[in-house]
Amino acid sequence: MGIFDSLMTHLENGNISEINVKSVSEVKDQANGTTPELSPEEHRRLSGIVLATAALSLYVAVSDNNISLDEYMEMDLNIAKINNQTYIPDDIMAEVKKIYDKQNIKWPEVTVFLDSVSDMDLIAMKEGVTKIANASDGISASEQQVIDQFNSYIINRGQ
Repeated sequence: MGIFDSLMTHLENGNISEINVKSVSEVKDQANGTTPELSPEEHRRLSGIVLATAALSLYVAVSDNNISLDEYMEMDLNIAKINNQTYIPDDIMAEVKKIYDKQNIKWPEVTVFLDSVSDMDLIAMKEGVTKIANASDGISASEQQVIDQFNSYIINRGQ
């Protein structure tokens, strides 16, 4: 439920005192062209998730030496899903662009980004990895190897 729907529900039910003031404040900030501030911890965590998602997405997409339009779209959707949940600052998006522009990322580089993400966030990334691999003509052998490699990384890191 979006902020507007939540506000309308509270107004319809006469629960005006229950309105989330921060949400209303964020709406006002967005209307004024400002963006909500992230704490340094929130920025670090968000940066880790977004950059790990971008690096892993690209790694999966290039694993078969061909990035299809469908894979590009899935890569963008992975970042968009995060962006729909929270504001991604411009400095993080600039780093995502650097990752995507490289187009030749290796597993050791990907693990640098993955190392900064919590185990729970890694598990959440599994669906996006499979969707990218499956985006064009099903999962190839090389894409399956990447999925297996990522799953092994998660298991080994949890030990």
